[in-house]
Order: sequence, then structure tokens, then C-alpha cells
Amino acid sequence: MGPNTISCPGRPARPRGGSALSGTILAALVLFGALPGGKAQEEVPLPAPPKARSPLPSRKARSKARELLVLLGKIREARQRIRKKAGAFREEKKALEEEIQALRSRIRKERAEKARLEKERLQARQRAQEAEERAKAREIELRKASLAGKKARDALETLLSGRDGKGTPLSPPPARPEDLAPWFRKFFLRLEVEAGKARSVEARRIRLEEGGRVFYLDLLRLGRVALLWRTLDGRKAGWVDRTTGERRPFPPAQAPFFSREIGKALEILDRKAPPELCLLPFPQVPPEVKEKKR
Repeated sequence: MGPNTISCPGRPARPRGGSALSGTILAALVLFGALPGGKAQEEVPLPAPPKARSPLPSRKARSKARELLVLLGKIREARQRIRKKAGAFREEKKALEEEIQALRSRIRKERAEKARLEKERLQARQRAQEAEERAKAREIELRKASLAGKKARDALETLLSGRDGKGTPLSPPPARPEDLAPWFRKFFLRLEVEAGKARSVEARRIRLEEGGRVFYLDLLRLGRVALLWRTLDGRKAGWVDRTTGERRPFPPAQAPFFSREIGKALEILDRKAPPELCLLPFPQVPPEVKEKKR
């Protein structure tokens, strides 16, 4: 065999020719086709080449993409609706907060107004109480003034009637001006005497005859308030009624006590005993007598 021939067992030699690639392929086929026993192995078919894929997506992929796009559009619309609702909620919340602030300020104003009205009501009630107290005080003053006027009228009647102990009634004011000076002199003199008696305390003893029997009484005069009497033995005591001039005895249960107190006061006035506190009665004028005087 020459240098350009290839010998294989069981096959004729072929001359080397063609390209190097064809020779190499033939050698590989010979090597893979030979078996150790000297027999050639059957040829194995080669796998088919893969089919060429289309650059465009399939119909199923296109439907899924379309569904995904629709879903994304719905999500965008939902987001826009949520943003609109959130904006409306924020505006409503802001309006509610402003309304709450307005209500709070109104409540504060109403509370301040209520406190002011309550204060004015208390002040008005206090002023009403003060006015009522002043009215009561004025009424008491009017009563005192009326009582003082009545006493002044009684004193004037006493002065004019001559019931001052001297028994000489005072004549009415004269008509001629030159006779007024002596009349006023006598009037003020009797007025001074009356005022002195109203402020003084007098003790004297008088002689009385009653039913052919002569007896003596001790009299204790306390200004123009009360005229008390007591027998010399101290068993009986009482007061003289100013309206009728009658002697009235004390109740039997009180007569001993008041008799001792009157005797004690007489001894003090006669300077037979040192000054001390004496409990003396002040007889009251009955209501029917007061009504008659009015």
C-alpha cells in the first residue's frame, strides 16, 4: 500500500483524496464501526436537529399578557379611586375638626356667659337681701319714730294739761306776739322738768285713806316707765296702772320676791344700803289699751 492509501480489515484500500475533513470523518466512521471481533457494528442514527422557534410569543402567552395588562389597568383605576376617596376623607375630616373647634369655642363662651349670669344673679340676690334688710331697718326706725312722736305728744299733753305734779294746766299759746315769750318760758321749763323726771328715779312715802282706814305706802318711780308700790310691812306689793291710776298687786307667787327687791331699791335710794343690782318688774300695757291709744 502506498502512502496515500488507508487499509481496513475486510474493506479495499481507498486512495487518499479530497479534503482533510472528509478523510477525518471516514477514519472516525471506520474506528467507530469496527468491533473487537473483527466485525463492523451497525450504524446508529443521529438525533434530529431542533426545530427553529418563532420570535413572536405564542397565543397563550399573548392572552396572559393581555390579562396582566387589564389587571394593571384595574389596579391603577382602584388606586385613583382610593386617592380620590382619601382626599375627600381628609377634606371631610378637616371640616369636622373645624366644626369641633367652633363648637368648643362656643361651649367656652356659653360657660363664660353662664358664669357671668350666675354671678349677676348672686349679686342681685345679695342686693335684694340688703334692700330687704334696709327696708326692715327703716320700718323699725319708723316704728321707733312713731313711738317717739307718740311719747312726745303725750308729754306735750301732759305739759299742757298740768299733770306734772303742780296741778296748774298750761294755757294755749296766746294770740299776741308780745305774750309768746312768757308762754314759751313756762313751756320749756315744764319740758325740762318732764325730761328730768323721765331720767330720774324717785322714792317717797304717801298717806292714804281707804274705807275709814289710814295706811302708808312706799312708792318707787322709775322715770316714766313704771311706778311701783309696797306696804310698810312688805307683805303686799304691786304697780300703778298709768292708764287708770289704779293700784294693781303682783301675783301671789311673785309678790314676796318683788317686795324684797323694791325694799332693797328703797334702802339704796335712802342711802341706807350700798349700791347693788336689783331685779325690778316693768309692767306691760295690755294690747287692747295700745289699740285704744292709737
